[in-house]
Amino acid sequence: MNIDLPPFEAFMRKEFLYQGDVSHVGQYVPVLVIGLSSLENKALGFWCLDDGGALLGRFPIHSLVRKQHPVHFSHDALELWNAMSYHPDVHTWKRIEHSRVRVLLPHRETVEGTYLTTIDWYGNALAESANEHGWKCAHLIELDCGCLALQPNNRVLFSDASWVVNPHMSKGRGRPDYLVQNQTWVVEGSGKWHCEPSEKMFYEDGEDEENG
Repeated sequence: MNIDLPPFEAFMRKEFLYQGDVSHVGQYVPVLVIGLSSLENKALGFWCLDDGGALLGRFPIHSLVRKQHPVHFSHDALELWNAMSYHPDVHTWKRIEHSRVRVLLPHRETVEGTYLTTIDWYGNALAESANEHGWKCAHLIELDCGCLALQPNNRVLFSDASWVVNPHMSKGRGRPDYLVQNQTWVVEGSGKWHCEPSEKMFYEDGEDEENG
């Protein structure tokens, strides 16, 4: 349910520390983001340590910013999907670490930012199945405006000067027209091997014998 994040500094919007009290809007508390909490079918929650030593748990993505600013996106624009399961995994893809990205938010708004890390899930059918109703990951992205976002693969395009030489955004349609991966691949159970029980480490199967 709880997992470490690569720590980074941010600001907590102070109204979130006072049950939404509007008198604190526009005020911020420096925090160190250290982890997240994944409750199945709920929005991800972030663990933070404030500059006074208080440990703050399960705060939503829109409570945090990397720089203080007056305009904020809504929660459901920054995070599209609830957690897939109680079992999150955090992995930073080294090849795209700190890459610049373009994010397509709801209402067709495109914003830019920097990739931080990726959250994925396991442990139930929803988290591990293919097709549009199944698996989704969440890339944690620092938007240029200062907000943080959690976006799936189909909402993000990455930049890479040495590899991305034919960017989709330059083709006029804005994003690729690929179809959803709707198959879960397995290699066992096809009946292709016809092996008799054997104590030999390098046993032979019937197909190898037939082919000599």
